[in-house]
Amino acid sequence: NKGVAMNKKRKIDINNLKEYILKNKINIFVFVGMLAFTFIICCNFLKPHFSQDAYWVNAYGYDYYIKHFLASNRIFSALILWIFLKLDIPFWKELSFMGVVLTFVMAISWFVLYRFVIKFIKKEKSIFYNILIGVVSFIIVFNFCTAEGLLFVEVGTMPFGILFAILGSCILATDKKYRYILSVILITLSGLFYQVTSSIFVLLALVLISIKNKGNIKAIIKDTIIIALIYGFAMIVNFVGVKIFDKILNNPFRQFEIPSIKIIFDTICKFGEDILIYNVGIGPKYWYLTFIIILTIIFIINLINKKNYFMILEYVVLIALSILIPLIPILATPVESQYIEPRMAMCFGSVIGILILYLVVRCEAEENKILLSILTIIALLNFCGNSIYMVVASSNTLITNQIEKTIAKHIISKIEAYEKETGYEIKNIGTGFDKKYTMYYSGQPALRCFDVRSLGTDWAVKEVLTAYTSKAYNNVEVPEEVSNKFLENDWDSYNDEQLIFEGENLYICIY
Repeated sequence: NKGVAMNKKRKIDINNLKEYILKNKINIFVFVGMLAFTFIICCNFLKPHFSQDAYWVNAYGYDYYIKHFLASNRIFSALILWIFLKLDIPFWKELSFMGVVLTFVMAISWFVLYRFVIKFIKKEKSIFYNILIGVVSFIIVFNFCTAEGLLFVEVGTMPFGILFAILGSCILATDKKYRYILSVILITLSGLFYQVTSSIFVLLALVLISIKNKGNIKAIIKDTIIIALIYGFAMIVNFVGVKIFDKILNNPFRQFEIPSIKIIFDTICKFGEDILIYNVGIGPKYWYLTFIIILTIIFIINLINKKNYFMILEYVVLIALSILIPLIPILATPVESQYIEPRMAMCFGSVIGILILYLVVRCEAEENKILLSILTIIALLNFCGNSIYMVVASSNTLITNQIEKTIAKHIISKIEAYEKETGYEIKNIGTGFDKKYTMYYSGQPALRCFDVRSLGTDWAVKEVLTAYTSKAYNNVEVPEEVSNKFLENDWDSYNDEQLIFEGENLYICIY
């Protein structure tokens, strides 16, 4: 009787599974398609690849970076590296394995956002809107800022942060009983995976609650305050976490200070320009600004007919926050330590997709077929551009790695020849600079961390050499006369004259 009952249960489970698959076959096909496309554009990230910090992990082991992540309160990054440390899995295998996992997570983020929005706006039966929302969701999730989530050692965590930020935004826009509590938990976790991924939540949630509470200004203002409180709470948790690990590790890795009014103004102007005008150093100047201007013109044309002036505030806030949110942690950083990278401005990277979503749904662009067509074209252009960017960026990472390997092996051969000829063993490496430093190898596009020269970065040079010798080197100060000799030159490619040997020391010029 027990065996019969178990067989019946299996048959029921199989039937339920078949029924579920038949009922959701379209969604399954869509997700499989999204997953396949994601793996196509991200395939190079699945191969062993080295960024500057990856050379450090390779040289100094998981232990060093576990402490580094804890000092930044990136608890999950530290946890993942600790797991690989305990399993004794080599670093290059960790990169490839987590690349597969996180590419899958990025595809889930894309699908979750698409499915939620298409149901949210009640356009599930429209083929056109399914395609458009799918494209818009893609450019929110995949852009030049979020792409770095697949590059670094943080490949193990950044995409999870993006997924949790999207989930938090979507849940907040529902009528679920515990939506506020769930959103707080998800956004806090998003920040613990990687702080800036939670910034996507702010813009996306603002658009979704605007769509949900269309015309109800009080409800929009109330939910906007809640969004600010949720994001603020997540940031406070991160700040407290950093301070706690500062004390535990005795490593004040993240320094904070209260800036003056002048410093705030100067910082906003400097880094605001970097974001809005220079796209954080990626792509042609005014690239994102041009799209924002075009979308703003479309918004104004829509607004003329509707005369809903509260929407002006909504639209301006979306653009302003996409620039200002990435600046918040910079403002609290000492001026000498301030910098910005694309991954620090994820909400800005997503703003084109978010503005298109706002215009299509909140501004009811379908009432004007011409403007809807223009929005669709802009969305498709960004879809193609972002897809190409993922391929180009990852390809250039591998190309840069190969160039570094070739140069590193040549330098190593020079070291071996010197050691054989003189009897000295090179134990120390110092770095100097020529007249004009260049970030990229000749002919490569400016893609920031994807292809910036590790052999052109003073804190990574000896770590690159370690990757191909398995030998650790010490730092040494470059003598003034050697440093001045380097400054007399202006190289644009590797030259043996960039190496100066002296006893147990090797001085390398960064050109």
